[in-house]
Amino acid sequence: MFKLGIGFFFCLALLGLIFGCNDDDDTVHPSNPQEVLDAMRISPSTIVTSEFPTPSYDPLSPRLKVDKDSIFVIGNSYENIFLSLESGKAKGFLVKVKGAKKFFKVTSTSAVINYPGATLAFGFLLENEVKEGSSVLMYSVYDEQDRVSNIVERTVIVTSSPGKGSEFISARTWNLLKSIQPGTNDTTTAGKPEKYQYNEIIDCVNGAPDKTVQVTNEFDLNAEYTFSKNGKMAIVSVSNAKTYDAAASGSSCSLKYKESETIVYYEGKWSYYRAGKQLILQYYRYEVSINGTKTIYPDVIGEYKVSVSTDQKLIFYPTSEDGTIIILK
Repeated sequence: MFKLGIGFFFCLALLGLIFGCNDDDDTVHPSNPQEVLDAMRISPSTIVTSEFPTPSYDPLSPRLKVDKDSIFVIGNSYENIFLSLESGKAKGFLVKVKGAKKFFKVTSTSAVINYPGATLAFGFLLENEVKEGSSVLMYSVYDEQDRVSNIVERTVIVTSSPGKGSEFISARTWNLLKSIQPGTNDTTTAGKPEKYQYNEIIDCVNGAPDKTVQVTNEFDLNAEYTFSKNGKMAIVSVSNAKTYDAAASGSSCSLKYKESETIVYYEGKWSYYRAGKQLILQYYRYEVSINGTKTIYPDVIGEYKVSVSTDQKLIFYPTSEDGTIIILK
């Protein structure tokens, strides 16, 4: 899953642009719990009108890992919720918006999960245009004996697309400058080929003696980001590689390379959440083309903190520990 954030042109100074024009602009108002739940669609599920089931407190009851991270949802879109089973078994989910008078009982479409550390997931669609605001999502799991786990509560923030104060992002097309992997020396600069050299022994197949050669593999990357005013986004990433071709080298008993081009297309929706300085990306089309052969992948979510440097570069900071810092110009 991946989120980005920025908002501007409502303020007179860059500092004001980054931190918002005033407190009113950045206020997150509570949503009506029943309106949010009525807009949710979870399949397969049953809507139950009663109190949310309390934990069983049985030693054999399932238990979920507590996750307190906020969930960001773009209005009128789909969101996956991932949770971790610490102990016990899980047959299905119980889901509620805190304060609503109903809840969802979700039957798992897979076999009963019965091992600690398993990652479970359920998804919901916000079918109607829900107003921007925050609510609390409550969820738990139940096992084959209907024993109920602990209840996890997480804040859900619904954002509009493209969001207030987002004009600075949609005012232009952005190009990748570099990507940085935090905690490592792994930095990729767009448009600048990276070279990797090493020695290789060519296994000659024509009876000639093997020979040692110095191989120089090359890689380069370019990407263009477009965030439209209507809330749609498109990212095109093109990478080229020239790498050692062992088979061709062996046949000719001389150093040979092969070239490949990988094009990645992302299409989806974007939303800027100014109060949290975050940009949320929801990809509903993720296509990879390698030398003309295309593969389409399921939708994913991207989430980033965003800032603007004094020289007008857009910087995406990952919200996850294993994410990549992205700098656009």
